[in-house]
Amino acid sequence: MGNTQIIAIIIRLFSISLFVITLNVFAALISLKSISIPVSVSVLFSGFALSILLWKFPQIIAKKILPKENELTEVKWNNDSIASTGIVLLGIFFLYRSISDVSYWFIYMLFSIENNASVKIEVLDKISIYVTIIELALSIYLIFGSRGISNLIIKFRGRLQ
Repeated sequence: MGNTQIIAIIIRLFSISLFVITLNVFAALISLKSISIPVSVSVLFSGFALSILLWKFPQIIAKKILPKENELTEVKWNNDSIASTGIVLLGIFFLYRSISDVSYWFIYMLFSIENNASVKIEVLDKISIYVTIIELALSIYLIFGSRGISNLIIKFRGRLQ
């Protein structure tokens, strides 16, 4: 099994989790009185559309984010392919966590606004929001910058040996 197949499997698992997250966000949006039904339905359909795209085309997405490999031969696991695959997997994991956190904070803010509460965010909540933003940025960088990061790791390991 090559890098592309492994990442494609993870992308499909991510599409399932995105589907579930979309259902949770939709349920929370429906319970808000200030959010209109068309907005809630558009969030639902956009999440479903992204889930379906990820489910239907995982190989194409995996080929775009991984270094080129020969499709006809079995991939030999060298340091570069292991590093880039691991970095992408780590990025997908962080993306899953950050999407969950972003949806939580989005719903939290909407509930606060709907209840006419003056939104006073505690220090720990502010820190958590900042960490979520950093985690989201880091996950995108890990997914799309895996080639450069793996090359940097390989070069650094070469200098230490």
